[in-house]
Amino acid sequence: YLRDNPDLAMQLQDQVLRAVGVIEDEDAETDVEETESAPAEEES
Repeated sequence: YLRDNPDLAMQLQDQVLRAVGVIEDEDAETDVEETESAPAEEES
């Protein structure tokens, strides 16, 4: 899915890097998934 949407993949990567920089590993994964899904749905 992300291979067909490189722009979206870059945005998600940016969000992941920001979240990892602020939150610790396991917590970041859960929180990032929740924040990623909302903007992704709005843009598509």
